[in-house]
Amino acid sequence: MAYPGLSLFASSRGRRFPVKAWDPDYYDTLCRSLFVLCPDGDFVWTYRFFEAMACGALPVIESTCVHHEGFTFATLDTPLAELERSPRALEENFERCRERLTVPREALDAAIEAALSREAEAAVH
Repeated sequence: MAYPGLSLFASSRGRRFPVKAWDPDYYDTLCRSLFVLCPDGDFVWTYRFFEAMACGALPVIESTCVHHEGFTFATLDTPLAELERSPRALEENFERCRERLTVPREALDAAIEAALSREAEAAVH
């Protein structure tokens, strides 16, 4: 059965940093997507769940876990006719994603200072 507008994106780049982390084609594809398949990876949750929401798409997941709580998503069991993405749900997903994935500036500064201090101490010894 054909699904108009359905496209699949595959990449052979893997997750080697920074090659895939900064792949503009990958993120451009996510940003053009209405729904993004987020099948289980090594764990039930996958980074693609958060990438999809950060790019304005609704994630479609295989299994649920505690990390999905509070977000709007579909599952692979959701009938196609019931797939729905509302602007409000997308905005709420984006904000919740941003809140959960943002490191407070003070914590980031402290972690950087600690790492630099350890590096300086190791260089002396």
